[in-house]
Parts: sequence; C-alpha cells; structure tokens
Amino acid sequence: MKRTFSLLAAIAIGTMMTAPAFAQDGAVNPHVTGTVVEGNTTMVFKTANDRDLHTKSLAQWTNFAQQHPQIARQLANQPALLSDAGYLGKHPELGQLFDDNPGLLAEMKQDPGNFNAIPPASDR
Repeated sequence: MKRTFSLLAAIAIGTMMTAPAFAQDGAVNPHVTGTVVEGNTTMVFKTANDRDLHTKSLAQWTNFAQQHPQIARQLANQPALLSDAGYLGKHPELGQLFDDNPGLLAEMKQDPGNFNAIPPASDR
C-alpha cells in the first residue's frame, strides 16, 4: 500500500512539474509573424505598431492615390515633390486634397513612408 502511494505521488508530482512546460510550448503570440534561428541568434519578426499612424489621413490619401495612381507613384519615388510649389501647381487636384484635409501635407512631409508605397514593377 505504501509503495503504491509513493508511486502515485511520484507520478502526480512529475505531472504537475511538466504541465507548465507543455502549456508554454503551445502559447501563440498573435504579434509574432515568424522567427529565424541562426546559430546562437534568434530573430523574432513582429507586426508593426500602428498607434502612431493617422488612420483618417491615411484613408484620405489612399482614396486619392487610387484615383490618381500616376501622382501617387511619382510622390512615392520622389517625396521631395511635396515641397515643390511647381509640382503642386501642375496638379491642382493634389492641392485640393491638401486644402480639404488640413494637416495632411505636413504629415506626409514628416513621414512620407507612412503614405507612399512604390508599387511592384508589374503594376507600373
């Protein structure tokens, strides 16, 4: 009887000690998109944090860019054109976008990468 109790106690203690390890192994972090292990280095790829994005401004720009893909492509390749009065004068629709959306031009100048994506060559 004493031997059976000792055996059951040993199994119970072993199970309790390994359960947390199994639970951790199955945990999935929704922000981790992948990992690469190379030697003693592990690189963890996480989703971008979008808290600093102005989603309203981004939506306004996206709508404009879909209607004016040539302008969007030019600005993606040369964001400095946002400061070029001549370029803005040649594209009154772009000036109208900035007039209708105060602050958009300043946001685009500050972080052009948030608004401009160069389309793949096949889309050009």
